Amino acid sequence: MAEHLFFLYFAVAALICGVAMVSRSNLLHAALWMLAFFVHMAGIFLLLNAEFIAALQVMVYAGAILVLYLFVIMLLDVRELAKVRQRHASATVASLIAGVMGAIMVVVVARGTFNPIHGAATAALLASQGNVESVAIALFTTYLLPFEVASLILLVAMVGAIMLAKRRL
Repeated sequence: MAEHLFFLYFAVAALICGVAMVSRSNLLHAALWMLAFFVHMAGIFLLLNAEFIAALQVMVYAGAILVLYLFVIMLLDVRELAKVRQRHASATVASLIAGVMGAIMVVVVARGTFNPIHGAATAALLASQGNVESVAIALFTTYLLPFEVASLILLVAMVGAIMLAKRRL
């Protein structure tokens, strides 16, 4: 029962933090809401007995990625962006589509029956192998191709960012 209450807290708090993050006009406040979102997602991973993933969530996303975002925010002229703030014509259409998709999601969750399907990573397997080894085996066997494609996409993005920055200098 306590596990369900903790999950309910982390899930609702993550949703609130996500909505607060995208609705802030101040970029620094949005980054702080993103930090709270990452911490609550790590809490959900802890409830799933994925301590390694929770630690990576905090170190990589709440640590490194958020610091990168903060550096970008500091490099931007936030005062100038606030003056130019405008409402795009597509914002109304996007809000309408988001509302419809949210309503569909609520209906599906409310009417759906969810069977507790257990995957291959049982508690006994995790106890014998450990979290890190289980993640590594899945990542480098079953999900090797998506892992390599993601690394190539990141490499292309990094080279593109370097080329754009080099043109400005």
